Amino acid sequence: MRIITILILFLFSFATLAQEIPKNAHKNIYANGWSCDKGFKKSDNQCLAVQIPKNAQLSYLGNSWECKKGYRRSGNQCLAVQIPKNAQLSY
Repeated sequence: MRIITILILFLFSFATLAQEIPKNAHKNIYANGWSCDKGFKKSDNQCLAVQIPKNAQLSYLGNSWECKKGYRRSGNQCLAVQIPKNAQLSY
């Protein structure tokens, strides 16, 4: 039984090593697959660069973008928040 377990673990490890990691990616923390590097997002079996529009920044996780303070997301762009008289920008 022990030999069978060792054999299964060996074959699983070999299959993991044989998996091709695409450009701009790295092995994930569990060593059973891959994740895209920061600034890239997964698309099928590749990592594509995150396209960051004007007045935006890379998100905390690094696989998307978010608008900077004072801007709001509208489709694929960031528009300035219109602040009325006697008001201020909220958190």
